[in-house]
Amino acid sequence: MKWGRTLVLLPVLCISFYNECIGQHMPVPDSGRVYFASSKFQVGHILIDNPATADLVQDIPWLLEFDFSILKNTQRSWDYCNCFSKDGFSISYINFGNPEKLGRAVNLAAFVEPYLSFSSRFQFSFRGGAGISYLNKVYDEATNPTNLFVSKHISYLLLLNLSAFYAVRTNLKINFTAQFNHISNGGARDPNYGMNLPSAGIGLEYSWKPYTLSKRKNSPFTKQSLKIITHVFGGQRILPATKGWPEESKIVFGLTTGVIKPLSKINGLGIGGELYYDGLSAVKHNQTGDVYKTVVGSASMQHYLFFGRVLFGQQLAYQFTQLNPDVSKKIYERYFLEYKIGNNWYAGISLKAYGDVSDYFTIATAVEF
Repeated sequence: MKWGRTLVLLPVLCISFYNECIGQHMPVPDSGRVYFASSKFQVGHILIDNPATADLVQDIPWLLEFDFSILKNTQRSWDYCNCFSKDGFSISYINFGNPEKLGRAVNLAAFVEPYLSFSSRFQFSFRGGAGISYLNKVYDEATNPTNLFVSKHISYLLLLNLSAFYAVRTNLKINFTAQFNHISNGGARDPNYGMNLPSAGIGLEYSWKPYTLSKRKNSPFTKQSLKIITHVFGGQRILPATKGWPEESKIVFGLTTGVIKPLSKINGLGIGGELYYDGLSAVKHNQTGDVYKTVVGSASMQHYLFFGRVLFGQQLAYQFTQLNPDVSKKIYERYFLEYKIGNNWYAGISLKAYGDVSDYFTIATAVEF
């Protein structure tokens, strides 16, 4: 399953840089909540990472999306990250351009969308989102053996989006968008090359009331003391049936923690460690006779971004336990995308990856001390 690492790192670093450069402004009256509805039509291209899937890309995929979101035009909302940000969810339909082999997908995703720049006529934003995807055509050894992209009808969806808005009226905007869509089952079942689908298109955004965004006075950066962030993650992994061996389903779970130094209101950097258990390693040991470690330990560099109630974490880890026979690298990455559900508590998803090849997704929860 391929994962474009730079597509995650570069946009969030650009947002971080932008927010640190915003100047101080005079107080602006609050105008409360603004509700949005939007629709987009996009066309794209499925990226081919393996020649075995090249014949599946027959026509141009297209995507139809409907979004619903809310923005709080208040000083309190601005104070979270010294920026304005929309939160919402999207419902989308994708036609992959090959109805017989790839079929179609219906997606549901939650997103956060900070504004990078805004004026009375133009707005620019970056969106990050995650959700689920239902695909009607997946790998089947008997009926659809060439679709190596996905092998589960219910899979994960990750998306990144850059948008430009032009105001036709105070409550109606034209939206020009470029988006990266990633669909896979998160390493839960093989085969799982994953589907990377960049797309671009146009749409309309309507707000229920006219609104004006003005840069506000930045709140001071005061919480500079060290903090501890601990994640617990877990999920299910499936080893497909092979000749002489039945399908096996096992769990993976673990804990990662770090000591983080806040560098700004939205940035934090630190070090930590991780320990996790992978039940599939015991199965592979029984099947092959090779030595597999079921418990893996590592040390890591950690970076966090805080956008209001959204927490995005990136960790570069070095495994200090012995490598298993099917793993060739001691260095891997783990990403977290979580939403604040209570006082210092977060919930979301985690992704483990080796460079641009991801290993598996899990459900995750975190606590900040």
